[in-house]
Formats: sequence, C-alpha cells, structure tokens
Amino acid sequence: GARGAAPAAAAAGEVDMAVATLNTIFDALRIPFKLRFEQSLEPLPPVVVLYKLASLLEFYARTIQKYLGENSALSQILLDCNSVAMYAFFSSWKSKIEEFQSLNTSAPDDLGPPPSVVHSMTRLEEIMSTLDASLLPEDARESQISAVLEVILNPLLRLCEKMASKSLGVLEQQVFLSNCVDAMRAPLVQFSFASERVGKLLSDADSYIERYTQIASSAVLRRCGLLDRLRKLRDAPPDTPLATVPGMDVETLSISMKNFYALLFSGEYPHHRPASPPRSSSSPRPGAGPASAATSSADSNLDPFAAPAIDRIANPRLRSRARMAVARAVAEAHAALHAAVLEPRNGYGPDVAMAVGLRDPEKVNVSLMGAN
Repeated sequence: GARGAAPAAAAAGEVDMAVATLNTIFDALRIPFKLRFEQSLEPLPPVVVLYKLASLLEFYARTIQKYLGENSALSQILLDCNSVAMYAFFSSWKSKIEEFQSLNTSAPDDLGPPPSVVHSMTRLEEIMSTLDASLLPEDARESQISAVLEVILNPLLRLCEKMASKSLGVLEQQVFLSNCVDAMRAPLVQFSFASERVGKLLSDADSYIERYTQIASSAVLRRCGLLDRLRKLRDAPPDTPLATVPGMDVETLSISMKNFYALLFSGEYPHHRPASPPRSSSSPRPGAGPASAATSSADSNLDPFAAPAIDRIANPRLRSRARMAVARAVAEAHAALHAAVLEPRNGYGPDVAMAVGLRDPEKVNVSLMGAN
C-alpha cells in the first residue's frame, strides 16, 4: 500500500504543478487577450453571432473549470471574453431599438405586429435555440434568458404602445397591442426556461382583449339600439318606476326592441338605423392614421352584431374569445332589459310584453351565440 501511495502522490503533485504553471502563464495573458478580443469585435458582428459567441465562451469556461478549478486563469480569460461579448450583444440590441424608434413609423393597416417586432422575433428565435442547445442547467438558462428578454421585449413593447397612441383609436389600439404581444410570445412557447415570460405575455394579451371586448360590446350595443336603454336602466334611481324615466317609456322601448329583433332575426331596420358610434370608442380620433380610418370604414359595412375589427385579432383563440364575449354582452343586455320591463314595480302594466314586442331571452341568446 505504501509503495502504491508514493507514485500516486507524486502524480498528484505533478498535476498541481502543471495547473499552477498554466495559471501563471494564462494569468499573464489575461489582460492582453481581453484587449485583443475586444478589438476583434470591431465592427460588431450581428447580434445573433454575438450571442452564439458568448454562449460558446461560457461553455468552454465551464468545461475548463471542471479540470483546472473554478478560479483557473484560463477559465477567467474565457469568462472575461464572455462578458465582453454579452455587453456587445446588449449594446447592439439597444442600438437596433433606437434605430426602430428613429423611423417614427405608424401601426400597419392590418393592425398586425410592425416590421420591428417581426424582425426582432426572428432573431430572438435563433437566440432561444442557441440557449436551448447549450449545456447550461435549467436555472442558469432561466436567469440568462430573463436578462435577454428584458433588453429585447420591454423596449419593443414601449415602441408598440407609442405607435398605437400615435395613429389608432382606442379600440384598434387594443387589437394592435394584443397582436404585438402575441407575436412576442410565439418564439418563446416551446422553451421551458422561458415559461415565466410566456405567462406574463399571455396575461398582457388577455388584458388587451378584455379591454377590447368592453369597447366593442358598447359599439355593438349602440349599433343595435340598446346601449342608451341599457344606460338608462343602470342609471335609474332604485325607487323610481322605470316607465317614468325619460327614454324608457313603452313607445321608445318598443321602437328600440323591434329594431333590435329585426336586426337579429331578419337583418333589417323597420324604423331607423341607430347612430354611428362616437369617436371615443372605436372610431378614429382626429388626425388618426390610415389603419384606424380603414378599420372604421370597413366596420360601417359590417353586420351590426359583428364586433369592430374582430377579424384583425391574429390569434384564433383570442379572436374567438372576444367574439363570444361581445355576443354574450349583447345577450345579457337584452336579458336585463327584458326582465326590467316585465318587473311589476317598474310600472309598465300587464300588456307591456305585447306592446313592446318582447322576445324570449333564450332564443335571443341562442341566435347571438350561434352566429358566433
């Protein structure tokens, strides 16, 4: 045993001496090598190349640490170069975003994501694939991609918000921003280490669609003549019979409800076409860009129960959800008016159902939901 231990100890000593010699050599090279590496990055390569270079340097640094120790000089040289490459990567992205901002472009006519988002997401997908192919542990990938996404997505979202406020009406803004956020989510969904950011983007898109649904529901209710009646119902003092509220008398209700039923069941106006929606909801503001004007012009020729700009929501799940939510809002508005008219304390009398021409709320619901 003693005879075998001596050669082993000698071999270990030789390894330690070799490592110490390598550390001495590479420690002397650390600063000049870093400076030479910085010079090699001028002019800067494309952002994806920078990220791949940084990823490769980190891989070799971690590999060498396994053999020479975490504080080995060679691994520190590689980590220094990794830091330089990542700094150049982030700086390059910042310059690209500033370039997009300087273009001062408006939202596209179809309310889809602008070229700046499309271009950036193509690059981001390559970056995600590079990180996925690396040998970094999951927690290290999550930490790294979190910093990368902060630099890429946050400025892009602010840019999209600026475009939206510059050229679109409030309703179109929600469609445009939901499309932009959904486009940002697309390159991330297949990578587990980006799941936290995917959840945040889904939540953001849902919020835009919820806001869109509120505005679109009001626009549809106005088109079909129920919005004013619904507001008067909601604003009526609790102890006041509804029949005595101006605009809620039997004759006015009859005109509104018969218009509504004619639109729903036959697509015709028996009396008059409801007024167009005001600018504050889905119509463009003065000075709004071509996307907003095109949307409003197209919507004026649509089925009055069709939500404005609904077909411009790119994600099928969000589009279907918005369409059903608007139909549900109209059905609920009709059901609320129907119940209020038949409520005895509202003072309409026993024959009001026939006088107003009320239809079964369930049939109205089936017709609205079936059409969507």
